[in-house]
Amino acid sequence: MRAYKFVDLEHADAVERGCLKIGTLSSYAGLEGEKKDDREGVLIRKVSSLRISDSQNDPAGVNIAAQIGIVLGNGSDVRITNCSSELRHPNVYCFCMSSSSKNLRLAGERHQAVFEIKGVHSLAYILHKQNADRLKYALVKRVQYQSREVEVSAFSPEYPDPFVKDVSYTDEDEVRIIWSAPTSPIEPFITPESFMVANLLRRIA
Repeated sequence: MRAYKFVDLEHADAVERGCLKIGTLSSYAGLEGEKKDDREGVLIRKVSSLRISDSQNDPAGVNIAAQIGIVLGNGSDVRITNCSSELRHPNVYCFCMSSSSKNLRLAGERHQAVFEIKGVHSLAYILHKQNADRLKYALVKRVQYQSREVEVSAFSPEYPDPFVKDVSYTDEDEVRIIWSAPTSPIEPFITPESFMVANLLRRIA
């Protein structure tokens, strides 16, 4: 899989030497400007309307309520309307790229350099091997663009997916590498120079 990385011009020389900034879901959520997405790794569970006539005899209804944080004891004629709760994915390391070069024309306007990444899976593996104290198991996938709000079902609970973003970000055509972290808390960091990483990169703008 090939991908494209857009970086600010002042960081281009370092990237050419194989130095990459590895972010986290939390750090991406805190970005300023148009890239900001404060719902990174968040799933919003909703209950539009639920009535439980007797909590002792309605385990499915009790389960639905529990999924939005409402714990029911003995109760009758319980009504829940337009309630929601946010469930956040554990913070993980993340490296974001674009799977498309269609935004190349914007690089000059944004004062950015563009690098083609020749092998995303190879990059994920090399970064893991060279930074094993921080980066553990890697998963590489294209981001899916869909609503991050779900209506709760008793029998098919949903969980946050770090590869799902809102449809308003569709133009990014994003592909991500996600690594689990052996320790917590985690913070963004810059990888050391690496000729193996550099060999996977080709500056095209």
